[in-house]
Amino acid sequence: LVSTDTPITKGTSGIVLLSKEETIRNESEDCIRCSSCVQACPMGLIPIQLMTYSEYENWDKAEASYIYDCLECGCCTYVCPSHRPILDYVRIGKGKVLSIMRSRK
Repeated sequence: LVSTDTPITKGTSGIVLLSKEETIRNESEDCIRCSSCVQACPMGLIPIQLMTYSEYENWDKAEASYIYDCLECGCCTYVCPSHRPILDYVRIGKGKVLSIMRSRK
């Protein structure tokens, strides 16, 4: 959230405050295949793979890799030493895949 005017509700599980320095995004680099994002994912997904599928608009593979199970917690992006925008791409892919799944019904 960018504003402290947002109310805290019963469903709020916690609040994380970051300094201005911690919120600045670094330049994205190539993935070094360290698997930090995989280890950090609470859902057991492979975030960098989901990002790649979304980046190249491979929606069938994204769906087969359970992109819709992503909680969007941001752990993958936070731990990435290459500063990849993993969550940004996963959110885009998740929205597109869910849209495709809804249109099938």
